[in-house]
Amino acid sequence: FEGLLGAEVKWNISDAQSLAFTNTLYPNFSESGEFRNLSSLDWELKLDNSYDLGLKVGLTNEYDSLNTSSDKNDFKYSLSLLMGL
Repeated sequence: FEGLLGAEVKWNISDAQSLAFTNTLYPNFSESGEFRNLSSLDWELKLDNSYDLGLKVGLTNEYDSLNTSSDKNDFKYSLSLLMGL
């Protein structure tokens, strides 16, 4: 069994930029002291208001204390083109 505890923060730096951070903690109730943690940081930049185009750069970290390998962190990087409808 796992619990769930999360937080989300978004900062609108300007009309064209924003920075978002999310963190979700999953404590393991079956094994004391073990947990998973998901964290992400995303920066969004509006490129064109008339076509509602934007760019998003992100970093995500997945941590699992039950992972038996030496590296318990899994970092993922992303670059996305955004288009509003």
